Amino acid sequence: MIDWDTYNDHEPLWGPMRDLGLSAETIAAGFEETRVTELAVPTGRILQSGKSSKTGQLWLPIAERQD
Repeated sequence: MIDWDTYNDHEPLWGPMRDLGLSAETIAAGFEETRVTELAVPTGRILQSGKSSKTGQLWLPIAERQD
């Protein structure tokens, strides 16, 4: 089910991007490892009935800039 969007919703890069390891890529791009954290953001949508539905979570790397 986790790759349903990849194959059936015209989002061919969703699965590969999820498997990429965005925190490691952020560090490889030059951000210091101590400044990179991960954040899980709940996702959802509003149904036609007006009720909200939680559909999962999105993992994001957060990188703090070094000035």
